[in-house]
Amino acid sequence: EIRSPLVVGASFIGLEFLEIFYLNGISPTLLARGPHFFSEILDARGGELMHENFTRHGITAIYNDSPSALERVDTGVTVTTHGLRQLRHDAVALCIGITRNVDFLLNSGVIFSEKGIHVDEFLQTNYEGVYAAGDAAFYFDPLTASHRSVGNWTSAFLQGRRAGGNMAGAREPFNAVPQYSITNLGLQITALGDCENPDGSTVKVDGALQRYERLFFKKDYIAGAVLINSSQDQAHIAKLIQTKTSIAQYRAALFGDSFDIRTVPVVT
Repeated sequence: EIRSPLVVGASFIGLEFLEIFYLNGISPTLLARGPHFFSEILDARGGELMHENFTRHGITAIYNDSPSALERVDTGVTVTTHGLRQLRHDAVALCIGITRNVDFLLNSGVIFSEKGIHVDEFLQTNYEGVYAAGDAAFYFDPLTASHRSVGNWTSAFLQGRRAGGNMAGAREPFNAVPQYSITNLGLQITALGDCENPDGSTVKVDGALQRYERLFFKKDYIAGAVLINSSQDQAHIAKLIQTKTSIAQYRAALFGDSFDIRTVPVVT
């Protein structure tokens, strides 16, 4: 019976809710606290590409605002925002992140935080023989030499397989390139690797093909990427990230719209 839902949050789960409503003939409203969707990984041009696609699919988007209060009323929910908007909807879908179930570890001696259970590159906790994998694991990533958590099914599956192997004596580090992928309202969207705190980035946009590619750099290698309708480059970029292949000699060329990233040889 939902007819006018509000989707809160610019996340991959938010995209899933938007498409679920659209496919059921429902026109949702999106509320995002950033200046555009995926504002932490897309530049303004990528945000505009996403916004135009929302508009084509009958989605109303509100940016630079977030809920401050929700009140249930007879016809649904009234949402008051920090921007002093009064939004009235018959349902609210919250897509604002993960709260990890780690309270059962209190007083256990296992080290954990709000980001998850702390494990090394072998997915082992500070207790020998005790492992963690999936959304709850805050693991040491050899690629970035830092701890990180990844909250999606693919990573959970790969980590679980690696943790199981290490429990059986394999002793192999988990060093897969994190990937978030979704096909949403006709757009194929993928985030690869580490897109946080880069030393720089390059962006290529083809509006006619709704194609977008942003590469993030740390030192002289590609650390992460965001791709929209550029799946042909995904596997090669993942290899460049995993091998930390130097792209120093290609940096200038990467800014050119005609440059093909797949011509950069992977150095193992």
